[in-house]
Amino acid sequence: MKFILCAISIISLLSTAASSSEEAFEPSGKIIFHSYSSYEASDSKLKIYDYSSDDMLNIESPNFYNAMNGDFGATDSDIVFMAINKEADKWDIFRYNTISNSFTNLTYDGHYRSEDPKFSPDGYSVVFKQGYWSNEFDSFIYNLAEIDLMTGKISMLTDDISEESMPCYSADGKTVYFAKGVGADSGIYSLNKETKEISEIYDRKGIQEYYPITNADLFYFSGWISENNRNDGIFRVNNNEILPMPFNNADFNCSDPFPIDDKRLFISSTQKGNYDIYLYDGEKLNEQSKLNTDTHELGTSYFSKNDAKKISTQASDYILEKNQQCNNADADGNGEIDIFDLIHLR
Repeated sequence: MKFILCAISIISLLSTAASSSEEAFEPSGKIIFHSYSSYEASDSKLKIYDYSSDDMLNIESPNFYNAMNGDFGATDSDIVFMAINKEADKWDIFRYNTISNSFTNLTYDGHYRSEDPKFSPDGYSVVFKQGYWSNEFDSFIYNLAEIDLMTGKISMLTDDISEESMPCYSADGKTVYFAKGVGADSGIYSLNKETKEISEIYDRKGIQEYYPITNADLFYFSGWISENNRNDGIFRVNNNEILPMPFNNADFNCSDPFPIDDKRLFISSTQKGNYDIYLYDGEKLNEQSKLNTDTHELGTSYFSKNDAKKISTQASDYILEKNQQCNNADADGNGEIDIFDLIHLR
């Protein structure tokens, strides 16, 4: 009987350990974010932190300043972000390859302001907000635009006087989600790229909703807690339901979500005063102390090891001519997908 009880205890301990191991989560990919003393100071710095190597990369160039809102493409070496072009003194969209350490200004031509870039799921396009000064309305007019990274051609997705911003793609790339309007008049909308039809997803009157974000089929956005409480909370779009996250708090801001999987996401929160980055593990918020400073940290995008594994497989299929429609796996940014990209992706 003692042997049986001991065996049961051991099995129970092993089961508990396995369960704890399954629940434990440590990021192992790369996260991009920006840090500034205040938005008005125009001193934002863009950074990439590698959880595996514990390395922090500062993204800097003499050609721009105030870099922010970075996003990973089909590989963790390919990013886009917005920054102020020093020569033209306007916002532009820049592409950066971390392997070749090369920068490309994707929107240098013209007098438009270009902001809020996000890669398409296949890594071949970038959607963004583009604005121009209107003498008629004595203000900037902002619409949604898309650039084909293979040709450099920019196409306008919308053309009206209502401000449209912070676009991101659906998992299949056929829909663009975005914020329409400003301040208390803003809400979350979708654009069917084929039909150009715009549909309302969530727009509480007199309440700001903004910063939609997707990762595969996961979809979140930020917004005021209520009309009388302008602290930000984070909301999940699940089928036709809008679900407030359990960590939302009337006393501080929670914003800038980036979903990792069905349970976990990175957010920025002011619960300690400044905006700091936290990882929500499905139960509680865990401060990311290696990322946070005495300034504000915001605008996260995360590239996981699973993302890298998926892209590596697709790149090998491409090289073997098994899948000509694979993601953009040009890791070193030389314009070709070859064996050297596989080496980088490993």
